[in-house]
Amino acid sequence: MKGCWSVRFADDILLIAPTKAKIINNYLLKLIKFLKPRGVKISKQKSKIRNLKNESLTYLGWTFKLVPRNLKHNKTGVNKFVLLTKPSIKGIRWIKLKIKLYFKLNAPLSFTIRKLNPIIRGWVNYYRISFESSKIFSKLSGYILMLFWKWTKRTHPRKNKTWIVKNYIFSTQTHSWQIRTKRANGLPPILIVNPRTIPIIKVTAVNTEKNLYYDKEHFDNRHKVLIIKEFRRKIYIKHRYKCAACGEILDNNEEVELHRIIPGKYSSKYTLKNTVPLHKTCHESVTFAKNQWFRHLSIRK
Repeated sequence: MKGCWSVRFADDILLIAPTKAKIINNYLLKLIKFLKPRGVKISKQKSKIRNLKNESLTYLGWTFKLVPRNLKHNKTGVNKFVLLTKPSIKGIRWIKLKIKLYFKLNAPLSFTIRKLNPIIRGWVNYYRISFESSKIFSKLSGYILMLFWKWTKRTHPRKNKTWIVKNYIFSTQTHSWQIRTKRANGLPPILIVNPRTIPIIKVTAVNTEKNLYYDKEHFDNRHKVLIIKEFRRKIYIKHRYKCAACGEILDNNEEVELHRIIPGKYSSKYTLKNTVPLHKTCHESVTFAKNQWFRHLSIRK
């Protein structure tokens, strides 16, 4: 449907159009006709039409609203309004309640951190694709610190702030605080995930001219590209962004290629253990010159 966008997740469908009249008279009828042979009907009781200039919309844990363009934060453009995307109030309340419940257990800090880290990390990774989320992450970090101080007062009522900071908190060059467990039995301390340290990522926009049902090959290829990018990123991190052959940094304006230690003719696959990053010139040297030393290469650390 030209001039209209539809978003579907399970049985939740979001239809976006420039005016209310176009939705009722044109796009909604086409959507009903499209869903009918697939056995899906639109519920009149649950369906709503909203103007984003006047009221916000909550969908899949996100809140959307059109706000006037602020030249201090937004680039100049033709539209007088920009779409504000941020975590919903319900989603923020949910994560705060989870964190509060675990700190109220008065359990050892190591237990609390082990339980909270997967929850905090998953929540932050879901919402890290919006610029507005950075403000929420900062507030959430302050909320965690506040609950931590309350926990220390209950657990160590006779200890002063100096003792608490010395045993549970340390600072880095970029962040003023990080909560950790005390060192015990020679084991390294466990750090709690600080939402403020999680960077915001930019997501590649989907081609709105493509339809998931009619252009399946396009979306399959897009998914494959995303998987390849993630795999390559893990390889870079494992080898500390250095070429496994020459030991030089990969980001030197030279093309980087992935090399299998066990060649493909032996039915080997691209795995984290069997793959190393190489500069293009280094790869040519290894592949075509058949350097015997590379077979026994110990990855430089």
